[in-house]
Amino acid sequence: MVNEYAPGADGVIQVSPHERADISLEYRASDGAYFITLPGYNRGALYTTGYHGSYIDGSAWQNIYGTYNQLLDGESGRQDAFVYLAWPKGPLSTEDTLTYTSWGNWEDDGGLNGKARTGNYGYFAYGIPTTGSDVPKTGTASYSADIKGTANYNYDPNSLYVDYVTGTAELRFDFGAGTLAGEMNPWVCPWDCYPIGTYTFVETVYASGSTVFSGKFARDGTTLPSWFEGNFNGPGAAELMARFSAPYVTTIEGREYSGTIGGIWIGRKN
Repeated sequence: MVNEYAPGADGVIQVSPHERADISLEYRASDGAYFITLPGYNRGALYTTGYHGSYIDGSAWQNIYGTYNQLLDGESGRQDAFVYLAWPKGPLSTEDTLTYTSWGNWEDDGGLNGKARTGNYGYFAYGIPTTGSDVPKTGTASYSADIKGTANYNYDPNSLYVDYVTGTAELRFDFGAGTLAGEMNPWVCPWDCYPIGTYTFVETVYASGSTVFSGKFARDGTTLPSWFEGNFNGPGAAELMARFSAPYVTTIEGREYSGTIGGIWIGRKN
């Protein structure tokens, strides 16, 4: 990360993890350091060990899309976790990505100090939140978001492999009336990716001028034991991020898969 993507002063950047767990990503303006607190780990600095991007002529980075980081214990030592941070769009990341919102993921490092892997992993979103006075109070807007997440189904109880979840979500706000409608269309990826149906928003909670929103999902008219919650990012509520959890069941090549999908949405106004 570079300073252009930070809040501009010491403080916490809002984060939405893949589950209802306490996660924080903090920026220290004095030296540009980032600190993260993840479930099961102590708060620690991120020590960058590599970059995801394109290298030109073997001498310089042309684009940087993200960083690979070790998780320190405070500001020294090591904890058994790796953290990947995707960068928002900026001077060094020219992809057509979001400007005020991005994402990351973590997983435990079984190679550290001979420890066995525990399967501690997850996704989180982070961004620069929209202030209450900057949220539109009239008109309507739709947002398109990408899904990043995992499914907890595992056909081998001795394996820590997880099925990844991708797909899209569409959110439609009436800022004046204070209403939200939409749907999520996830795909589960045990090897290839397969669609698992449409999840329609129900029991949504959104008030005119609010920076946050929430709701549940329904399939075929039945409300599921599920939830989603999120907030707007950037000027004029230009972008958003959210986290979600929902049950799923599907059949892929004759095998039934079922369990819970969870993860994050990151999106922008259409």
